[in-house]
Amino acid sequence: MNKILKFVYEMILFLSLFHLAREVHDHILIFHVNPMLIVQNHCMSILK
Repeated sequence: MNKILKFVYEMILFLSLFHLAREVHDHILIFHVNPMLIVQNHCMSILK
């Protein structure tokens, strides 16, 4: 069960980072200032 949850979490993280990579030109300053905050926000929006 833990392996499945870990896989799902990694997939969400990968997809959110991939999504960020496509939009980074729009968010370059914010991304540069605090990338973890953006990653968390994207993960939360995906999970909702």
